[in-house]
Amino acid sequence: DLTGARKTRDKILSDIKREMGARVEVSPDQGVVRLQGDVLFGSAEAELSATGRTDVDQLAAVMARVLPCHVAVAGLSRPPGCTPGSHRIEALLVEGHTDSDVMKGVRDNLNLSAERAISTYRRIEPVLGEVRKREGGERLLSVSGYGPDRPIATNATEQGKARNRRIDIRFIMETPEAPEAVQAVRQGLEQQ
Repeated sequence: DLTGARKTRDKILSDIKREMGARVEVSPDQGVVRLQGDVLFGSAEAELSATGRTDVDQLAAVMARVLPCHVAVAGLSRPPGCTPGSHRIEALLVEGHTDSDVMKGVRDNLNLSAERAISTYRRIEPVLGEVRKREGGERLLSVSGYGPDRPIATNATEQGKARNRRIDIRFIMETPEAPEAVQAVRQGLEQQ
């Protein structure tokens, strides 16, 4: 059920936050672990800074420890104490974001956000090891760039712009199969 998937996702986010501390923000409502771009990237830069590489490497290491209990991968080595539940991670989206300042030259904010997401993806993906691909060989991670289109703060202040320059890792959970969901609704209605 969707409530169970949400609880599993909340636990995953909580586990990551506990290990990463102040280096990340967590938004349970959005299913996001957030890394601030003002630490990750230089102004108008797509390559991770030295501090950004350190933060992303630490996040990747934490994800490599936390995720194996929550991903469907045949023959996956599970961490000690892991009891896989019925709710699994379907996909992780590495999302790049920028502030709304207009860029000069050939690159625009949409391109920059996508390049930042790709740079972050390339740093995380190899560290995940056997978790990188789901059953059937599908990649767990993908990238997207949103430019300035999904702000989390005002772009009218420098502080707000700094918050909008970020990388989000969005956790998408598998949803119940339609017949199971329909059956659950029917059973609920019959019990009432």
